[in-house]
Amino acid sequence: MTKTANIDKRNMERGFSLIELMIAMSLGLILIGGVVNLFLASSQTYRLQESMFRVQESGRFALDFMLRDLRDAGFQNLLPENSSRNTNITAV
Repeated sequence: MTKTANIDKRNMERGFSLIELMIAMSLGLILIGGVVNLFLASSQTYRLQESMFRVQESGRFALDFMLRDLRDAGFQNLLPENSSRNTNITAV
């Protein structure tokens, strides 16, 4: 082999330089940071929605409980006419 053939072969088998490796690692770190940030934000949103659902469900239960007690006490038509809520209480 000639001297130029040895140089060409060494250049082809050289691999990545330290700078290229550092840039690739930095880009990968930024990408992973974005994915982790997205995961944490969606997890926090899920927890917030779940707690809001629990508050709403507790409020609905309390209103239904009070409505039943007020109807048992003799009050009728507690909701306004434009209410779309079903207030029919059936005996079980």
